[in-house]
Amino acid sequence: MVRFFIFFIKLFILAALALWIIQIPGEVLIEWQGYRIHTSVGVSVGVVVLLSILFTCLYMIGQFFLKLKDRVIKAHTLRKYKKGYRTLLEGMLYFYGQDIEKIFEKSHKLQSLFPSPVLGLYMEAHENLRQNNNEAARKLFLKIKKEKEGLFLGLYGLTKIALKEKNNIQVKTLSEELYKLYPTLPWVLYTLFDVYLKEEEFEKAGLILDQIKPSSQEERKRKNSLKALLWYRRSQAPDLSRDEKMELLSYSNEFSPGFVPTACLYATYLNEDGKRSKSLKTIERAWQISQNFMLGHTYLSLSPVQDKLEPYRMALHLLDLTPDSSVAKLLVVEAALKGQLWGEARAHLEKISETERGAFYEELVAQLLEEESKDYEGAREKRKEAMMRLIAKDMMEGYA
Repeated sequence: MVRFFIFFIKLFILAALALWIIQIPGEVLIEWQGYRIHTSVGVSVGVVVLLSILFTCLYMIGQFFLKLKDRVIKAHTLRKYKKGYRTLLEGMLYFYGQDIEKIFEKSHKLQSLFPSPVLGLYMEAHENLRQNNNEAARKLFLKIKKEKEGLFLGLYGLTKIALKEKNNIQVKTLSEELYKLYPTLPWVLYTLFDVYLKEEEFEKAGLILDQIKPSSQEERKRKNSLKALLWYRRSQAPDLSRDEKMELLSYSNEFSPGFVPTACLYATYLNEDGKRSKSLKTIERAWQISQNFMLGHTYLSLSPVQDKLEPYRMALHLLDLTPDSSVAKLLVVEAALKGQLWGEARAHLEKISETERGAFYEELVAQLLEEESKDYEGAREKRKEAMMRLIAKDMMEGYA
């Protein structure tokens, strides 16, 4: 609409100028090299306008042909990019469908479609890595690293190989190179933190952890868990006094109350210092976050030695805190067996659903058969079932 309005303004100005020239007639005389041109002002202005239009048209046509080559090249490149991205998408679909031949076919095609072969090489390298062909993957990642656009992807892939091979020295070297390139990238920071923690370079690990900026509640929880792990690992140094260890464990427990190793060790130290109530609360707080046999057994170990029934009552308390926990149910049965409460053990075993029964359940049933009715044959069969459950579980985990 604005352009249309401007066009009419220009047209109006030209019409007004033409009318003004007609109303004020005049003559133009041009003499040059013996030639004499005599005409009116209106005609001379018209000739000038026509010549301007002609030269403008010639200039535009010339520009069109001069830029034609660039336009053809640009259009061809754009078609290649579109074809390349379509090939990339197809390759990703084959990758998730685990069609190895098609993945390699698409990766080779990608290398010819893009100016840089990085994407095609990366797809091929990633598939080799997934197929546990580490040497082939390493050669491709090294090739990617040499490309200007592929430095990060090359280092990233080589770091993944080093992690897979558990080569901590190489992981440290590569992740430090990645850190120089992208010092704020979360994956780089987490990887470098793990390396420093394994090397027991706790100061460096702490500095890296401080640089992680969580953007969600889950990431904040993860960072707090890592802080708890860092303080726990620092508390294990052999040259620390018991008070220093207690202080570090206190920091660890504060950052992540559900971190099991800290909760168990901190509660044990508190109990040894005569702070049984605080010790129990430490385990109970952790238990409500995550039910774990290590937590449960530590909690039951805090019961007075002279009272054989107290562990059973404490196990029932854990069950009250988390009624749906299969770990709590099994701990109650275990505590009942240790207290020789056969009826209570049997009653709680019957409450455990089929989906909650595993190898430990079968072992508890075997113990009940042995202790209560001296049925050693039945106990042996139950232990065979427990072994079969463990084998089946290992096979499923290996398959996954």
